[in-house]
Amino acid sequence: MKKLTALFLFSFPFVLFAQNSTLDSLLKEADKNVHDSIKIHTLNEIGFIYEENNPAKAIEYFERVNKMAIALDKPLIAANSDYDLGFSYLLLANYEKSLHHYLQSARVYEKLNDKKRLSNAYMSIGSMYFDNNDLKKAKDYYGQAEAIIQQLNDPVRLANLYNSLGNSYDKSKNYDSALLYLQKAYDIYIKQDDEFLVINSLSNLGLTYKHQGKTAEALQHFNKVKEMTRGKDMPKDLLAMIYNNVGATYSQAGQYAAAQQAFDSSILFSKEANLSSVLMENYRNMSDMYASMKNYEKEAGYLRLYYNLK
Repeated sequence: MKKLTALFLFSFPFVLFAQNSTLDSLLKEADKNVHDSIKIHTLNEIGFIYEENNPAKAIEYFERVNKMAIALDKPLIAANSDYDLGFSYLLLANYEKSLHHYLQSARVYEKLNDKKRLSNAYMSIGSMYFDNNDLKKAKDYYGQAEAIIQQLNDPVRLANLYNSLGNSYDKSKNYDSALLYLQKAYDIYIKQDDEFLVINSLSNLGLTYKHQGKTAEALQHFNKVKEMTRGKDMPKDLLAMIYNNVGATYSQAGQYAAAQQAFDSSILFSKEANLSSVLMENYRNMSDMYASMKNYEKEAGYLRLYYNLK
């Protein structure tokens, strides 16, 4: 299962309905002959709504924003649209174009001396280089981001950087470094007393321990998360990701009944939140679990569900 990010997407069904209604209104607004400042804002909002569910469509609108911003000599809007394009291309796994747009945004933020946005761009660029196994450039951009954030004296932003860096080390299977930075992030989040960020951090630590094969330590962290979320009105997408990670960890430990229970919870939350990416991850993890149980009929069944959804 992928790492949780420092921010959560609230995907309740009523939010999706509201988004659909808002999108219809914005699409009508975009067709009107209105002032450029209104149109560029409208196109931007349409791009944001499409971004998570249809990133290819989001790209169409962010590119229109980018062209208009350049024509109107609005460098900050142009840079922001490049950053949004970078994220949208990342969702489509087009790493070359994602990196191109992140670099474009950083160049403009540098000229504008916009340190907060520049630190975000550097983190995203560092993550991209990590994904492409260019550790030298990755560390360089993360280092530049950290230097800026230290100047800003922004502890949460610094923790977000450590969280991102920890996740990148985890993906590159350098688990000792991953745990070092994820623990740094956790220590800052605890001091900030932000429950969501603490939950996120504990989950990431648990997942890295799982990847190390240390299932007892992983489950200890996930159990803390379960205690923190029990009986509270938490976002369904957050719960879906947590229980998927718990299920995968129990499966790795050979505790299949507990794994099945956790996967069932994650599937329920995924469907309630309309979160197809996590639902797909559940099916893949359950297929792996049944393969290790030598139940090849169920392995094939969940693998079919995975590929059908993919």
